Amino acid sequence: MKKLLSFMMVLAMMVSILMLPLQAATPRSNYTVDANAEFQIKSDGRAEIFVFYEANDAMTSTQINITLKKRVFLLFWEDVTTFTFNRTEKSFSNTYIYYLQEEGTYKCEVEYIISGTAGANDVSNFERTATY
Repeated sequence: MKKLLSFMMVLAMMVSILMLPLQAATPRSNYTVDANAEFQIKSDGRAEIFVFYEANDAMTSTQINITLKKRVFLLFWEDVTTFTFNRTEKSFSNTYIYYLQEEGTYKCEVEYIISGTAGANDVSNFERTATY
């Protein structure tokens, strides 16, 4: 009984830690001035992913990777779709739409890889969840 209680406490702590939203995972210093991502699901199942970045003049290109995942069991996620976009603008924002087929909890992962002439790429990651 004691082992089961201990296991349940550890599991509850892991779930609470995993449910926290992540902010930018790495510093953005060579090219990125600002980057962000937002994710929401409308009542008709339309997933809206808003992406935004602003870079300095040394930037030459940006790759935006968007992955949608559906929670399938407590801590497990199944890939739904992945989009990759390549941009060359110093400042860019757009909302991408994807229609979900099933109700549930979804996670959107957005990765910006900003390249340029001043050193290593800037990589920024965002993760957001929403329920439909």
